[in-house]
Amino acid sequence: MQKNRKKRKGKKIVAILMVMVILLLAAGVVILAMRQVKQLEEEVTKLIQLDEMEDSIEEEIHTSGNYGEVEQTIKDYMGEYVENLKVIKTLFQDQEFSELLSVKNIQKDGPAFRESLKYLEEKADLAEQTFQKLRDMAEEETIMAA
Repeated sequence: MQKNRKKRKGKKIVAILMVMVILLLAAGVVILAMRQVKQLEEEVTKLIQLDEMEDSIEEEIHTSGNYGEVEQTIKDYMGEYVENLKVIKTLFQDQEFSELLSVKNIQKDGPAFRESLKYLEEKADLAEQTFQKLRDMAEEETIMAA
């Protein structure tokens, strides 16, 4: 009888220990996941606060596993978006663009303005392509697909 009690007591202790180990493991997994989520949120906050024309996107990945893949995707996506914004900005800051209406250019290229028109058509095509990329990237379907 006493042997049965000791066996039952031993089984209860083993069962309690197993439950405690499982609970500790589950708590560890939850804590690690919460850390990953917090780190991912911090990285996204940095991207949101980024001055896209002056700052660069940090390439280092601070999370791991699936969170790391999400972080990498967000950084790649934002990097491409920022590069397209920079293309647009350089189009409007181009020195040649500002000289189109200069007296020198009018005398050289007028009255047909073939070179000026060619230049403007090329820049207009590049601007339209880049704006289209930005519009496509801003669509919810594209974002969700990434």
